[in-house]
Amino acid sequence: MNEEIINLKTKAKFFKRNELGLIEGVEYKFREDGTVDWRAMVNPAYLVINKSYESSLVKRFLKPLNEIKVSEVEDNKLLILLQGVKELAILRGYSKIQPKVDYISNEKAVVSTQIEWIPNFETSGSPISFGDVGSASLDNTSGFGQMYLEAIATNRAFVRAVRNFLGINVLANDEIDAKATEKFLAKKESPVAQHSPQAVLEKAVEHAGFNFESFKARALEAYSDKITGKISEWKDLSSVSPKDAFILIDLLKKGK
Repeated sequence: MNEEIINLKTKAKFFKRNELGLIEGVEYKFREDGTVDWRAMVNPAYLVINKSYESSLVKRFLKPLNEIKVSEVEDNKLLILLQGVKELAILRGYSKIQPKVDYISNEKAVVSTQIEWIPNFETSGSPISFGDVGSASLDNTSGFGQMYLEAIATNRAFVRAVRNFLGINVLANDEIDAKATEKFLAKKESPVAQHSPQAVLEKAVEHAGFNFESFKARALEAYSDKITGKISEWKDLSSVSPKDAFILIDLLKKGK
């Protein structure tokens, strides 16, 4: 697939287009500068609310997420389904889509996709080529999708190429994985690496019933002469040196 050029013969070639390159019979929406407002051309049926914002939106609208209309929500909290992106590409018109696998392993796939768009009045009657890149890895996918990294990366490259060419700032549903995002954010909440001495110390501190501030106060009171670092300079547990972390873990285990 790396070198293969895929010619997609879509419905678009059967549509009759006028001298502006627009499909006859379709009601296009335009910006003040005369160009097509492609965001306004997204079919509302293919817009969904990003569930990452569920709690804040439910609190704001005082009703369940499924009762909130997409028209009431800002673009940065919406997602476009894949079919909606495909429909936009057809409306705009293209002659060729060329995906290329740039990198693939058991843990990650990177695909770049180039789209050759047909001429229209926005390009002064000239064809134009535009591309983008999508990646999928074990870190930004979850569940069953982790078995199909190449396919996910291909979809991501396609939707990004369409969105960015048409100037649409609403993310596509295929670009994100809610579960993977939650996992990533959970990791970021902790300032220490997952398997570092500081991480082990963090668990020991929690098990002993301290939070960071109370543990820092306890350390200033009882451990200053037992470790090498300056406790007063701690900003969080990642500030503790590995050597001191092991000493503190041992002290906590002994109940000191």
